[in-house]
Amino acid sequence: MIFGEGKTDKSHLQHYLNFRSEENLPVPSSFDEWKGIQFGNFENKLFNVISGSGGTGDINKLIESYGGWCKDFHKDISQKPLIILVDNDVGSKKINQTIQDMKKPQKAIGEEDFYHIYHNMYVIYLPKINNGETDIESFYSEDILDVEVDGRFFEKSKKISDKGKYSKSLFASRTVPQNHTLTDWSKFDQIFERVQLAIEDFQSR
Repeated sequence: MIFGEGKTDKSHLQHYLNFRSEENLPVPSSFDEWKGIQFGNFENKLFNVISGSGGTGDINKLIESYGGWCKDFHKDISQKPLIILVDNDVGSKKINQTIQDMKKPQKAIGEEDFYHIYHNMYVIYLPKINNGETDIESFYSEDILDVEVDGRFFEKSKKISDKGKYSKSLFASRTVPQNHTLTDWSKFDQIFERVQLAIEDFQSR
């Protein structure tokens, strides 16, 4: 099971799996088990239990509480890893502090390939690009980020007041599928490399 901090993150991961091999860039063999994966919406039900809002706050609550929940309801909860992808930016400040308090990592938060939280839960930060803040859209080139849709241009902000801009949701559902040849999908490999390492760690426990 895998989901991201952002509501559209899973769409981009699915696009990677769908389109990378279509452009003479086969998905690396080490990711074979991911080729048929589908990303469901199970986390929506989970977040409804926490607060109903989703996003960074609920993810932080989930990370903080998961160990206790597992102890309360433990029956071999899952034989598969639960992987949470987190943006590597200032918006993840609360999550960063929780990881720091729980794991006390030697490296700066976000530099480790993954953080094993409890049982089958792992947190993976999106790898930094050019040492800057990174969200899932950071893995796309300017060519696709600048695509115009119905006279509007892409805006990452959650609150869009300019009628000349369009949202992350439209970017994921329309811009990327219709212009996927503009993307160097191999840039997403580094995300899945971290995911694969987390899976292998879980399988070794």
